[in-house]
Amino acid sequence: MIDSVSEGLALVRRRPGLIALPVAIDLLLWAAPQLSLEPLARRAAEGVVAPAGLTGSEAYEAVRAVREFLLDFGQHSNLLALLGNGFVGVPSILSAGLPEGLQHLGGRLLVQSFPTALALAVVLTLAGLVVAAAYLTAIAAAVREEPIAFSSFLRKAAHNSLRLCSFVAALIGGGLALGLPATLLGLLVAVAGAGVASFALSLVALFALWAGLWVLIYLFFVVDSLILQEVGLGRAIVNSILVVRTSFWPALGLILLLNVLGAGLGVVWRWLASALPGGVVLAIPLNAFVGTGLATASFLFYRDRYQKMRERFAGKGG
Repeated sequence: MIDSVSEGLALVRRRPGLIALPVAIDLLLWAAPQLSLEPLARRAAEGVVAPAGLTGSEAYEAVRAVREFLLDFGQHSNLLALLGNGFVGVPSILSAGLPEGLQHLGGRLLVQSFPTALALAVVLTLAGLVVAAAYLTAIAAAVREEPIAFSSFLRKAAHNSLRLCSFVAALIGGGLALGLPATLLGLLVAVAGAGVASFALSLVALFALWAGLWVLIYLFFVVDSLILQEVGLGRAIVNSILVVRTSFWPALGLILLLNVLGAGLGVVWRWLASALPGGVVLAIPLNAFVGTGLATASFLFYRDRYQKMRERFAGKGG
């Protein structure tokens, strides 16, 4: 685990151009106008009413909490943040919102209608996946230590964009397939009474959390397989499951290490951006360097563990 992280950071140090896209995304999020959903959030907050069965102070506190959440979300929302797709590994400290004291250099543009917001969200999400595909394709080429021509890079990035889109679509479809039965179950048990419904929904929530955690662990290396090995989604899912199964504790340790380092250093970079004059100019490349090193470490770990798994199976006649 430690060797993968140190080797990943060393590779990025030898190829500093790998951090160009994450740096460009954060600079864009800082300099471009904020595409704010505040008008939509304000209208949604105005329509919040107390849940059935709540009266008095309970109803007031519930409504106030939801309204404050919606208003805060609207104030800090920025649809352009969808370009920094951290889910598939693109490091960005500004996609979660600008640190305290930092302002968008391009001002604000208010998105007034839901159809416009939905269309922008779809377009920017797809654009974010294209950016992520180009970024990860460059990392994969560095890990494979292969020279890559510009035309070949564009072709590989285009194919990888389709692979990432298929993966995200599969995750959304799987979430809907699991969420719909859970919602119907909640509606059915609600007929039996509030106490039974609350207990049943708690069980469903715990099961969903447990199942989701295992799915995230076993599918952690799907993106690595899609980009590094350039295989289809089905094969990438199988590869990820096999690597985790055959190297469970090292893989779990790497997953925890990458998430702890990413989250912890993210807090440090955001503090640096807000605490020091011009700190954001230093925080953005530092975040891009470390984040790219962690993404590279994941690729390296997966490559080595996959190769060892193949050697083990070949030794057993598999």
